Amino acid sequence: MDNSNIWYLEQFDFWKVLKDEDIKFLDERLTKRTIKQDDIIRVEEYNYIYFLKSGIMKLVYLDEDGNERIKSLRKPGTIFGELNITSQTDKNVYAIAKEDAVVCLMTRDEFNYILDKNNALKVEVIKTFSERIHKLEKLVNDLVFKSSEERIIDFLMSFRDEFGESNDKGLMARNFISHDEIAKLTSTSRQFVTKTLNKLKKQGCVTYDNEYFYFHGSLEI
Repeated sequence: MDNSNIWYLEQFDFWKVLKDEDIKFLDERLTKRTIKQDDIIRVEEYNYIYFLKSGIMKLVYLDEDGNERIKSLRKPGTIFGELNITSQTDKNVYAIAKEDAVVCLMTRDEFNYILDKNNALKVEVIKTFSERIHKLEKLVNDLVFKSSEERIIDFLMSFRDEFGESNDKGLMARNFISHDEIAKLTSTSRQFVTKTLNKLKKQGCVTYDNEYFYFHGSLEI
């Protein structure tokens, strides 16, 4: 394996707690893989942990009726397949590349070996689980207590905070997500997403084209 693969993990939060022996262990076992746009990874099929170096991945699952549901979007510096760490697989979950992506992967057993030897790393992984659980709890609460319009606005704010970048044009984020995907993430309809975006656009809160979303001040209707 190319020894440079280990440096693909420098952008990950847990990098700072790795010991020299951990880095050596990872260096000997990490495998780099290029994922082409629209390619699919069956997360449950192999007991691997995936570290996303570049690109955007969409995690989806099939419900009991066979309909595709979107779990989340993952950006560079995050992991997926993390349930494999606990000997539970992400049942019916697969990851789709929204654009060309690069991942590094290693087996569950190999990653658990490091976890058993490094308590600080274990804490970082627990923090990751906690963040995912918090997001799931928020999603459930939003479905119960918030309107469709409020859920879409909340998603746009989260999207802005996670994927947005500031430059001379203001705060903007690449537009790699469709109205239908926003609808699936917010449990609304594509038509209502379009209606809400047009309303925000008319008020000057959000504008967008085929390449970017542009955010102007607070998102309120």
